[in-house]
Amino acid sequence: MVLYIGIDELSRRKGHVYVTNVYDLKDKRLLWSGEGRGQDTLRAFFAEHGEALKQRVKAVCCDMWQPYIDMTKEHLPEAVPVFDKFHIVQHLLKAVDEVRREEAYELKKTNPGLLKRTRFIWLKNPENRTDKQRARLGHLEKINLRCNRAYLLKEAPREFWDYKSKARAGGEDDVQGVDWGHVFEEFSWGRAEAALHHPLLQGTPHDQGQEAHEDMGLGPLV
Repeated sequence: MVLYIGIDELSRRKGHVYVTNVYDLKDKRLLWSGEGRGQDTLRAFFAEHGEALKQRVKAVCCDMWQPYIDMTKEHLPEAVPVFDKFHIVQHLLKAVDEVRREEAYELKKTNPGLLKRTRFIWLKNPENRTDKQRARLGHLEKINLRCNRAYLLKEAPREFWDYKSKARAGGEDDVQGVDWGHVFEEFSWGRAEAALHHPLLQGTPHDQGQEAHEDMGLGPLV
């Protein structure tokens, strides 16, 4: 019985010629393979296997390629989406950098040098910063910058990679009452940019006391 499936694309040869493969992750076998990586490709897979899988599949692992996400949500609405840490972090970094660039543009007239050459200060892992970068970050953290709040949102999920249960991941508000269930729901479907418009970035705390884990559409992060 197929309970967990994985969807991935392979580049067959140079020139971005792709093949989409669907795997049975429990038995470690290839279920299906088709040309391309768009919605039509996965639509063909679900036309062949969708009804048989709909009531059985508990989780689907794929990267954050939107056609895969859309087709999975449409044909397996009850399955839990599972994304790997690499792709989630990619979206977090992109979102932080967008906030930094927007804020640097806004500061051009009043303080043009404040965020100059700070890109990698916000994007690097703490252990990889130079002493000079740590000192500059220490100064910037004392200023009420939106990119610093975005940076905090990017860093806070580090402990989530070690969580084993959804309730544990959604039951703690680590930064000023942030509803992490909501934030991760945004990140999970590739909407990190939307998640970084969270109330924390506007300087107002989110409503507390919510059962965040009930709102999460996430399974374990692998």
